[in-house]
Amino acid sequence: MDAKCSACGAPLTGRKCDYCGTKMGKPSKTTNPIPRQSGPTPQKTEPANDFPTNEKRPRTGALLGIVALVAIAFAAFTFLPSSTNDDSDHDLIGEWDNGSGRIFLFVFGRADSVEFRDDGTVIITEGSSSQTVNWERGRPGHFTANNRDFTYRINGDVLTITDSANDDWTFDRTTGGGSANRPVDPPTPNNDFANHNLIGEWENGSGRIFLFGLGDPSSVEFRDDGTVIITGGRSAGVANWEPGVAGSFTINNTTLTYRISGDQLTITDSARDDWSFDRVGGRSPSRDNDRNNDGDNENSESALIGTWDWEVDSRFQLIFEADGTGEWLGVAESFNWSMTRNGDIRMHLEQGLATWSFEINGDELFIERSDGVDESYTYVRSR
Repeated sequence: MDAKCSACGAPLTGRKCDYCGTKMGKPSKTTNPIPRQSGPTPQKTEPANDFPTNEKRPRTGALLGIVALVAIAFAAFTFLPSSTNDDSDHDLIGEWDNGSGRIFLFVFGRADSVEFRDDGTVIITEGSSSQTVNWERGRPGHFTANNRDFTYRINGDVLTITDSANDDWTFDRTTGGGSANRPVDPPTPNNDFANHNLIGEWENGSGRIFLFGLGDPSSVEFRDDGTVIITGGRSAGVANWEPGVAGSFTINNTTLTYRISGDQLTITDSARDDWSFDRVGGRSPSRDNDRNNDGDNENSESALIGTWDWEVDSRFQLIFEADGTGEWLGVAESFNWSMTRNGDIRMHLEQGLATWSFEINGDELFIERSDGVDESYTYVRSR
């Protein structure tokens, strides 16, 4: 259909009427439709966000950074060492005295003093008796002694040791005692047999477990000709020995360490088991007479051997064997015992070392702690 001017009705040849000059508008979609494109409908695409917008986006990276800083601060606060436990400034190494507590500890017993040494040994003194055991540092605040675990805490110059039964014992640092920075004497060989401090006779051998190279002797005699006479136990006989670096020697190709405290010798093997002896001649003459009178004196060692019933309840028995072993039924399953230089009984119990004075009157045995502990019992010889 031909287009006409809306004003004069003349035929149009363009958008302007040639007759009246009227301009025509744009054709409508109905009069001039645009053909549809075939194929799939185009999908709407979001513009790339590589330019700033007014939209508020979550700041994930900043939040993660804040969380990380908070976590680091919390960890630092948690693991900072306590101001009251200055283990970094004070170490176990050294001497500690004035031991006190309520209940005795495993291994340490009711120790009056302890000395932790940097050679891996600790000297435990209770009354007039002392023993040397091996110790090893564990994780912070922990150590082992005689294969038992302990925790400790140092507050100023006060040391508190706690055993696996949660009993504790406290000590004061000895003035002028050792420290972690104490210089250690370099090991020096001691090959002078004639003047070696091991030379001589040692008796009253006692311990828990036999030693490598030495067994479980009742006495040893180190001689300056390089031989040692071992009496009693599984290694009895004559063996060769040779001094090593300070505090050690070899016997039967086995290296052992030793420590002499007064007239007491303690020998330790590579398994950290130890055996103790008394120097022959260190005992008082009156006590030597008691030991050699074949039981004529009621307070001799031979008179002590046997089975004793507690006067309160005969089920609790105290048994002394001639080989230096014993049993304390109801108190300790077994123990090793020996006599001290002044004639007291020294018991190596599971709980630690205990020293007792004793008196025998007929068939009655009275024992009393002689190491500062208030404890005494009366026993009657078993029939």
